[in-house]
Amino acid sequence: MSHTCKIRLGELNDAPAIAQVHVASWRSAYRPLFPESVLAALSIADLEAKWKESIVAGTSRVFVAEADGAVIGFLEFGPSRDDDAPTGTYEILALYVDPNFWCRGSGRALCRGCISAAAALGANTLSLWTLVDNGAARRFYRTVGFSEQSGVKRPYVRGGVSLEQVRYVRTIAR
Repeated sequence: MSHTCKIRLGELNDAPAIAQVHVASWRSAYRPLFPESVLAALSIADLEAKWKESIVAGTSRVFVAEADGAVIGFLEFGPSRDDDAPTGTYEILALYVDPNFWCRGSGRALCRGCISAAAALGANTLSLWTLVDNGAARRFYRTVGFSEQSGVKRPYVRGGVSLEQVRYVRTIAR
């Protein structure tokens, strides 16, 4: 079931809600991949400070999805951090939606907003990294036009768990 959400640039006062969505989404999406101790250790206060810092720094852009005045998701993007990225490549650094709103269109709406904003900045390509074992995220990214970049992987270690990430890319038509 789809719902109406508004996409806008995140503001400093959104940081607490962004942090809450971040933790809730991590705890739901990654429960099969990480031990409960790792998920329980996620700190809304620490993430709130991180998101305040990110919004103030302005080196990346943070969009929020809002429904009925509440932040239900967010997306952060900026210039690609990958050494091998061609000029004009931007990267989705984070995309999380409150689990109560999964599969209702807010993730797609955030991606559309990001693609438009990246195109306006002159981007040719948008990339992102996702866990190989996160099938739901991988399916989602394919539905919004991303393709796995064959053979491009990197390790991801957190809380003593070693996983692997794969890079997805999407050409931005202008």
